[in-house]
Amino acid sequence: MRQLILFLLSVMLLTGSLAATFGTLHLRDFELRGYVNPANDPNLPFAVPRPGVNVELTQYSPAELDANLQQIQAARFVWLRQFAYWDAIEPQPKEYDWSQWDAITAAVQRFPQLELVAVLMNSPTWARTQRSAAPLPASAPPQSPADFAAFARAFAERYGEVIDYYQIWDEPNLDDAWGLLPPQPADYAALLAAAHPAIHSADPTAAVIAAALAPTTETGGQNLSDLRYLAALYQHGAADFMDAAAAKPYGFSTSPLDRRVSEELLNFSRIIALREVMLENGDAQTALWASHWGWNALPAGWSGDASIWGQV
Repeated sequence: MRQLILFLLSVMLLTGSLAATFGTLHLRDFELRGYVNPANDPNLPFAVPRPGVNVELTQYSPAELDANLQQIQAARFVWLRQFAYWDAIEPQPKEYDWSQWDAITAAVQRFPQLELVAVLMNSPTWARTQRSAAPLPASAPPQSPADFAAFARAFAERYGEVIDYYQIWDEPNLDDAWGLLPPQPADYAALLAAAHPAIHSADPTAAVIAAALAPTTETGGQNLSDLRYLAALYQHGAADFMDAAAAKPYGFSTSPLDRRVSEELLNFSRIIALREVMLENGDAQTALWASHWGWNALPAGWSGDASIWGQV
């Protein structure tokens, strides 16, 4: 009897051990879904991920600009993602005001660790599309992608020795960033197709990044799901005109350990779903950048408005 009990215990322990092993392997496979070790991918520009920060450097005086860049470099950030507003730089056709960007690029050159990502955004009144009786806001796309391409080329000609990374627009899958117009992937793809060769003609080694798409589960009207928008970009041939894609994998109200991947779910793992759209379209060689990510954690006893982006 004693031997039988020991045998049964051994079987139970072995069964439990095998179950735990398979469970661990399954969990590992699930948690690593979509992940590619950048050290093993020769197509990626760097062997390890490098952190960045979204900035608004135009607000500073020269002394403040240097002080802030010093703090950013001391914190070991590398990327500075800064908007370059077309409507501010070229308020009239061929009349450029480079003063702010001359100051920014001169300052950044004094901090060799830092790299600019210039986000080309907005359209001046003279170039802006008008598809309604009321004037559209500056975030409306240009009537002619060629006008935007000419600006992008002029920008790259002036700053190509300082800037290697250019991003075309931001969140075009939301109507707020598309001049209050319904998002149109075909129109954005045309903008990207015009800007990509224009920038490369002035800065041949540049990387042109597609717009960072906003995470949303909406499927039409004012906003369009980032997953569906990216899929539509591939349908319109955008793969030939982006050196990297971009996403905003915010955590909203879920933990960073939440590894579920679903179009109906907004979590940090949503970037995996975007990567899978790229793979479905045969675009494994293109990198996917995260331009924003994070969580809201309101302090204990918070009495203000609740976070509309969730909280943890």
